[in-house]
Amino acid sequence: MKDISVHAHIFYEDAGIYLLNKLAKLWSGKVYLSLIKDNCANEVFLSLAHTLFSSVDYVLVENKGTDQYGFIKSFQQNKEQTKWILYWHDKHISKQKWFDDLTDIFLDENNNKVLQRYTGNISSCGIVSSSKHKTVTSSLVDLASIGHNIGIDNRQKLVRSFHTLFWLKELQFLFKLNYNIYNEEHAFPMFTAGNVFLIRREILTKVHNIIHDNYFENFYREDGDVGHALERFYYYASSCLGYQNRFL
Repeated sequence: MKDISVHAHIFYEDAGIYLLNKLAKLWSGKVYLSLIKDNCANEVFLSLAHTLFSSVDYVLVENKGTDQYGFIKSFQQNKEQTKWILYWHDKHISKQKWFDDLTDIFLDENNNKVLQRYTGNISSCGIVSSSKHKTVTSSLVDLASIGHNIGIDNRQKLVRSFHTLFWLKELQFLFKLNYNIYNEEHAFPMFTAGNVFLIRREILTKVHNIIHDNYFENFYREDGDVGHALERFYYYASSCLGYQNRFL
């Protein structure tokens, strides 16, 4: 598994400890961590990580309310040129089942040791992720149709969904502008909700290169920011580059 780099973003103390211990069942090499500045749990995370992995490279970032800002900053530190990146991030401990749904595929022997299998000779694959939270991106028409039947108490959630879609379209525009690549067939991609995946470095590099720091705003949002658009966009970019996305 020398052709893999492993990245993780952690924030919640209990969930972060859970993530590190689970990751150690799969991986013992170097890890790249992104941590939130001034988080009182950082010392706990780093102390544990140093006991579990051969080396730890970490970056401290501002709290932008999304794991993706930290992921981008930690990936900038990665000069290994491995072909694949395994990325995990923690979720609040109340969402542990969701986290397990996303990560169990990498530990399940029935999946034929995913890291070894997909980083070997399968050249057609761009992203590997769990099928348990596989979903399709809603189009503007879909959202407008849904909107006719949503009560006043859920209108804010609907508007946030529009925001995510507009960010996705903006990223698709930037991808076309920078690389002259666009794929109408995959404009509303199938993706796994939760931002946990094995992804080709080539895809990740191209995606991160079009992201500017000021796309991220402070504090957590349930939906509607560039981080939620990126969750979908990775799969779109993979398809644009001619790869297939595998949902296990």
